[in-house]
Amino acid sequence: PSERDPTRLFSKGEIGEGLAQQGGKCVQCGQAKDLSEVRGHHVKRHADGGQTTSENLAVVCKTCHKELHKAE
Repeated sequence: PSERDPTRLFSKGEIGEGLAQQGGKCVQCGQAKDLSEVRGHHVKRHADGGQTTSENLAVVCKTCHKELHKAE
């Protein structure tokens, strides 16, 4: 993680805005979450050319984030 391109990470502000746009819920499981319980996820993987933009952001809880990456 320390060697990753810093532009690949969503900021807390971007994640907070995304969470608010999603009604305070994880986009995957639909459970209400606060900012400390979520992660920013690239809809189109960064490794596949997905940009770190609000259009490519899905805010998911930590559990769903792990599950999404298991499936990749």
